[in-house]
Amino acid sequence: MAELVAFLEKAHWEKRGKDTSICVDENLESVLAKLASGLPDLKGHDLQAWKTTRSTRIVKTAAYLIPICTIEGMPRVENGPELTPGSRPFYFEDEIVISGSLYYVLALPPKPKSD
Repeated sequence: MAELVAFLEKAHWEKRGKDTSICVDENLESVLAKLASGLPDLKGHDLQAWKTTRSTRIVKTAAYLIPICTIEGMPRVENGPELTPGSRPFYFEDEIVISGSLYYVLALPPKPKSD
């Protein structure tokens, strides 16, 4: 996990909202592959690294949020748990609001294969 944190702190980011950015670094895939190897339940999921610096609404059909590193404060899911690095992935459907500043990974379910 320390390697992922060090990578994210220096990675290239693209703004996706006022307080939210997605990691677009060309070396991200290899770092996320190491994370995925430790999470066999999420095999086949599409992993994306995100950075939030305030309150953010995440809208997805279904996903797991994996807290990686706190940037500032005590990040948490509104009306839900604290987002503690090293904790189990947090599953949600539709949308959640998170507060605080942190790096996290979204694990999106595999898309059904088309024939």
